[in-house]
Amino acid sequence: MNLKKIFLKTRISFIAFLSLFVGCNSDDQNFKDFDAGGTATEVLAGEWFVREYDNSNSPISEYYKILVSNTAANTSSEILLTRVDKDVDGNDVITKKIKANSDISNLTFQASDVENLEDDSETINISEGRIIKEGTFASSTRTVVDSIAFQFSSNTIAAPILVAGHRRTGFREDEVVE
Repeated sequence: MNLKKIFLKTRISFIAFLSLFVGCNSDDQNFKDFDAGGTATEVLAGEWFVREYDNSNSPISEYYKILVSNTAANTSSEILLTRVDKDVDGNDVITKKIKANSDISNLTFQASDVENLEDDSETINISEGRIIKEGTFASSTRTVVDSIAFQFSSNTIAAPILVAGHRRTGFREDEVVE
């Protein structure tokens, strides 16, 4: 009886493996020219390491991450801006998220009195938002990267603050937010 069960399980396993092998290898030619494409705002999209500056261009914050991505509507005229901070344990925490108007041909963006999607008691303004292709250097490797800058204000911060930084390179030595 035990031998029959072992034989049956072995046979079923072999058939399952053979089906998987044949299924994965059948007609790969259909995917050779497959292009998933991009999003409508991919020229603006990315991870950015930024910090805040006062009126004399002195830094007033440590680096933190900003994510720029498309919205669910995937239109070229709207992006999501997400601020990612670190909690006391070093974990990523999203503290601000807004929808901003974008102009992909000029690499600009702005938002006027939009709700912080993470805190509906806060309204945010973004002005003079701009991405400059190959506009700066990454921190350690001095790799030429895109830069980002914008003026930020909200109903809790009256005077605009300059936020500026560079696109994430992916090189470990350029990771300024650990």
